[in-house]
Amino acid sequence: MLAGYFAYRAVVRASIATLEARVSGSGRERLDGMRRAVRLCYIAGAATYVLIGAFNPYGWTILLMSVLPSSLGGTSGLLWMFHFGGAAGSGPGWYFGRRWPWILAGACATLVYAIVFARTLR
Repeated sequence: MLAGYFAYRAVVRASIATLEARVSGSGRERLDGMRRAVRLCYIAGAATYVLIGAFNPYGWTILLMSVLPSSLGGTSGLLWMFHFGGAAGSGPGWYFGRRWPWILAGACATLVYAIVFARTLR
C-alpha cells in the first residue's frame, strides 16, 4: 500500500511538470489556468463514468458502490495535485483552440463505447 501511495504521488508530480509546459501566462493566472483545465478533465471524466454506468444492466447500485468511488478516487490527483506546488514558471505555453468536430467525434466515440461495452460482456 505504501508503494502505491508513493507511485501515485510520483505520477501526480510528473503530471504537474508536464502540464506546466503547456499552460501560458505567469503567476496566479497560470495557476488558475492549470486548475481550470484539470477540473474540467475531472468533471468530464465523472460525466463519462456516469454515462457509461447508466447502461450497466445491474443498475445504479453498481455505479454508486463501485464505478464512481474507484474512478473518481483514482483520478482525484487532478483536484489536489497543486498542493505539491507548480505554476511557478512562466512561458508561452501551447494553445489548442476549441474544435467542435473533434468534440463531437469524442462524444460519439464515448457513446459507442458505452453502448458496446457497458452492457457487460458475457
